[in-house]
Amino acid sequence: EVSPSNEGDTSPIEEEEFNSLPNLETPSFEGDECSICTIEFKNNDLIKDIECKHYFHLECLKEWVTKTSNTCPMCRNMIK
Repeated sequence: EVSPSNEGDTSPIEEEEFNSLPNLETPSFEGDECSICTIEFKNNDLIKDIECKHYFHLECLKEWVTKTSNTCPMCRNMIK
């Protein structure tokens, strides 16, 4: 179970920090959609594995955490 971690600095993170998060491929997510761009995941799309287990296209999440906020766009838990 993930406990909320909304405390602390939620400012955007550096691209290097983002790149250090683990990648996943999407075969089990095929048919679901990315909540940032609302485009369906396709087989072998890359996504980032974040603690809260919300999933986004790699490039969508990269844009979010490096330019907007260091929090999950769905639950607002800190990503890193």
